[in-house]
Amino acid sequence: MQPVPSLIDGAFFISASTELISVTNPANHTQIAPLPCSTQADIARAVSSAKTALTSCSQVPVSERARVMMRYQQLLKENHDQIAELLSSETGKTFADAKGGVWRGIEVVEQGMNVPAMMMGETVGTLARGIDTYRDTQPLGVCLGITAFNFPAMIPLWMFPLAIALVNRHSYGNGTSIFTASGAAARKYQQEVEVGQVGINIPIPVPLPFFSLTGWKNSFYGDLLA
Repeated sequence: MQPVPSLIDGAFFISASTELISVTNPANHTQIAPLPCSTQADIARAVSSAKTALTSCSQVPVSERARVMMRYQQLLKENHDQIAELLSSETGKTFADAKGGVWRGIEVVEQGMNVPAMMMGETVGTLARGIDTYRDTQPLGVCLGITAFNFPAMIPLWMFPLAIALVNRHSYGNGTSIFTASGAAARKYQQEVEVGQVGINIPIPVPLPFFSLTGWKNSFYGDLLA
């Protein structure tokens, strides 16, 4: 029985992992396929590929990104029933319920088609004497999505289309924040995030991201205010 392949750099491959999880049909408990658990080498390769892609993808105009989302939406609709059948066999959901999950994901892809509007920033003239400000919207960069097993299409489609549509690099990322009730997550976030300001369990770091003045990356107003 063919193991479930992984996808990196636009190509499928079978992981060399010896740790396997059996994917079964809940309706009759038959095995559909063995799923290899990705190795550390697989994960490192995926992260490296994403970092490399970020450099070139960040230069793609938003209009071209929107067209990618349009084509993606078309492919999802063309293969809608086939995807729903796979979901039904792997999760035990009815075919109608599985189709609903696919459609909820397609709606997010449709939102990704609106990426030119979502990427728009804002300006404020004469915020103070002799000072105008501007703000633009940028994502974090390379991220990991951990999705629920019982929504294998809908929740990934909530994450990845918008990440693809909005991908960009930003040298002014000096502040960040996280909402969490986990002490372990808070400590890891505090110790490993590479910015000058880290906010935990608060909406935003101080000062507001509207003023990208502090931290240890670039500043809108030069090194003296960084």
